[in-house]
Amino acid sequence: MKIRFNLALKFLLPLNLVVLVVWVGFAYWNLKSLEAHHIQAEVQAIKQLGLGLRTAVQQTVQGKTSMAQIQKSLDQLAAEQDNLDIMVIGRDFKVLAATYRNRTGKRWFESDIQAVLEGRVKVIWKTASHMHEGHRAFDTTIGVFDSSGRPIYAIHIARRLDLVERAMRAQIRRDILFSVIIFVVIALAVNALVYFFVIRRLDRMLDRVAGTEWSHEEDMPRSGDEVTQLDTALSRMMDRIIKATEDLRQTISEKDRLLSEVQRLKASLADEVERVRTELTSAHARIVRLERQSAQAELTGILAHEVRNPLHIIRGTAEVLARRVEAARPLARDIMDEVDRVEHLIRELFDLSRPTEPKIEEFSVQQFFEDVAATATKARRHPSASQDHAVDIVAPPGLKILGDPFLLKQALVNYLDNAMEVTPRGKAVYLEAAVTEKGILFSVRDHGRGLTPEAAERAFEPFFTMKQEGIGLGLAIVNKVATLHGGSAKLEPWQDGTEARLIIPQPPQPPSGSWTSLADKGKNAQDPKQTTDSRAGSEDRP
Repeated sequence: MKIRFNLALKFLLPLNLVVLVVWVGFAYWNLKSLEAHHIQAEVQAIKQLGLGLRTAVQQTVQGKTSMAQIQKSLDQLAAEQDNLDIMVIGRDFKVLAATYRNRTGKRWFESDIQAVLEGRVKVIWKTASHMHEGHRAFDTTIGVFDSSGRPIYAIHIARRLDLVERAMRAQIRRDILFSVIIFVVIALAVNALVYFFVIRRLDRMLDRVAGTEWSHEEDMPRSGDEVTQLDTALSRMMDRIIKATEDLRQTISEKDRLLSEVQRLKASLADEVERVRTELTSAHARIVRLERQSAQAELTGILAHEVRNPLHIIRGTAEVLARRVEAARPLARDIMDEVDRVEHLIRELFDLSRPTEPKIEEFSVQQFFEDVAATATKARRHPSASQDHAVDIVAPPGLKILGDPFLLKQALVNYLDNAMEVTPRGKAVYLEAAVTEKGILFSVRDHGRGLTPEAAERAFEPFFTMKQEGIGLGLAIVNKVATLHGGSAKLEPWQDGTEARLIIPQPPQPPSGSWTSLADKGKNAQDPKQTTDSRAGSEDRP
């Protein structure tokens, strides 16, 4: 009970005082407004009454009524309201009719009445500041005029303010009594609501806080009201919760750190596994490729050994026949051409099957392109493409790249050979180089019939060809050169022809990790003339 009394004393009493002050202020404002409203209502009533009397008195001028009837109406009005003083005064200032009959026939003189009867003003309104027979009163004087505008009568109306105020005070006393009753009821209701919905709840909340595991006996204060006790207990409990939360946050942070470390190790292990798997896959592919190349090389060697000797004998015999027999010279030339074509096919088989390690070196693209174009235009396999096609070269000035010039030349010559074969006479083929994000892009463009998507997809497969001549090894060799440099080869549509692309990374990337570093390559770099050594036989085409 002591705690509740303290809280009620600290909060409910000031609350009641505040409510009381507010209520008194509102009641005072309301009463003043009511008084002003009553006064305004009285003024409006007198104005309406004066205007109505003026209409009735004007009818006496027109003969529709008589002053006796006016007096009778004023007698009835005086019986109903004893605080209303009304007089009808003629031009001679005699009272013709009045609520007080003892004034009838007497002369009544006031400045306002004189001003109206003399025609100086038509209506005079005076409110509570006016004195009438020694009393504060509402006062008005209204003139009655004939058809020419000449004043005939003056109607004077007065109502004593003290009588109105007496009625207003009675109404105010009733209002104050009603307001006091309402205030007492509301104050009791508010106090009861505060007690049941605030004080008792705070008391129960304090008991629940004291019974939690976060609150100790020494945390509970022994003095103060419910709010003070609850604030102290909650503050100490929150301190313990904050400390426990901080400990938990540190534990979670340590756990997250350990999880992050585990994830990092897991990612590192996954990367290492992927790297090893990639190396194993690459090594396996290289072993398979080397075995296949070895088998192809062995088969090609046997085939070359078995075929080349007869071919040489046939070619030699045809040369002898061409020199000795004039009539057989065209036939001998055809035999030599076919032998050269077979020899070229054998050489392509050698190029495709021979295990090759690129010899990376730096060289100028402009000079390299001129060499490629010269070699391609010397080709005799397709007479239609030998002299009738110009090769337009486009290369950035001074551009130098890293790669195997012999292998790249072999690939681009194959591209140009195909482009010249499908390009009509009189049109040029284009040999271009450009620097891209992926490396150096070599492109050869022709004006041929183009390729279907299926043909462009399979064009780099060995022994796939759409030509009547050849066995389909030229583009397979291009794809091998691209693979050896870690690049790619592709055919794409271009205008009315085809664009053959060869992308070489800078520096070139070994497909199986078998190359030595470029620095080591630089130490053992040979003169460009020496890079053709055993491969020189494949450079020139018949």
